[in-house]
Amino acid sequence: KKKDKKKKRKASSGSSDGGNAKQAKKAEEAAVPVKSAAELAEELWQFEKREKKEAKAAVKRSKEHALFAERVALERTLFGSQGGGNGLMAPMRPEVGLFLMEEAETAARNIAGGVCRGGKQADSEPATQGLR
Repeated sequence: KKKDKKKKRKASSGSSDGGNAKQAKKAEEAAVPVKSAAELAEELWQFEKREKKEAKAAVKRSKEHALFAERVALERTLFGSQGGGNGLMAPMRPEVGLFLMEEAETAARNIAGGVCRGGKQADSEPATQGLR
């Protein structure tokens, strides 16, 4: 008899909400998509594939960083640090030396008139007076 009374109480108290609660539960179940085992296996495979790819890229990046750090250390030992001292007696990188030589050559050509005629040129030479 007690069980029957409890059931009646539950039924009477939930009668106004009972329909709405059931509908809400059904809507909630419908909102969550149920995936098959094949779909779950495919997602797991995709996830593992992505993880492997990211791990491989991380290893590659770390190797590149280590190589770069080694290169910088080697350049410092060979050419010295760029910021310290006056730098007049320190060796420089070949690219920098060639660039400075080209700049100096360009400046000298601009002073001399832009054309290199070879040999010594004197002011009294006929070529400079426009006689030739």
